[in-house]
Amino acid sequence: MKHSREYLVNGGIPDALKYPKLDILKTLYNDVLYRDIAARYGIENVRSLQELAFYLVSNPASEISYNKLKTNLKLGSANTVKKYISYLEDAWLFFTINKYAYSVKEQQIAAKKVFSVDTGMLNSVGFSFSKNIGNLMENLVFLHLRRQYQDVYYYKTKQNHEVDFFVPSQQLAIQVSQDLSDEETMLRELRSLVELSEEKKEQHRFQIVTLADKETITTEGTIVDVMPLYEWLLSVRQYSEI
Repeated sequence: MKHSREYLVNGGIPDALKYPKLDILKTLYNDVLYRDIAARYGIENVRSLQELAFYLVSNPASEISYNKLKTNLKLGSANTVKKYISYLEDAWLFFTINKYAYSVKEQQIAAKKVFSVDTGMLNSVGFSFSKNIGNLMENLVFLHLRRQYQDVYYYKTKQNHEVDFFVPSQQLAIQVSQDLSDEETMLRELRSLVELSEEKKEQHRFQIVTLADKETITTEGTIVDVMPLYEWLLSVRQYSEI
């Protein structure tokens, strides 16, 4: 568990790990923001781009709405927000995923979830973030899913309960939670998976990734594997090769 926490807090960018006394992650972040994006696209209002990027790096694994960001950050228009986020994605600072839906239009309209390219960068640049281990875990799980699969979504049940990740090609649904010691937390995570199971009907693999818990839970006919983060990270590659 100690190494899992270190990985979450420090990230996986080699130079930043090799030279921890240098603020390499913040320098990299600023270089991409100002040189690769602002200069390349001729953005005059750099402050707006900076505020948007800072909001995203401080709120990973959260849902974002172009209209709400436009209003909260006073960025002019939803199209400006959409354009800036596309620049940030093209520069590999952030990634977004869609809500799973059969309709492409519904996917486009629904809120997206945003993730950073590195959890260490979240701690280096984001606002007081290292304490929120749950969001760091979710960001890390996304990065490893993205390396293996192209079809990574989040899922909303008909009761509007969220499943953190849904990978249709693998029939895989994943919740991420720091721990399940609190009964209310456990019931909430299981509830969303059970609802997805009832809605999708097909046989799926259901997982909850935690920092250290390991058990198998059967609830309402749904079998859920609870796995510690380190074990899950090692298992993802194995599943992708089956």
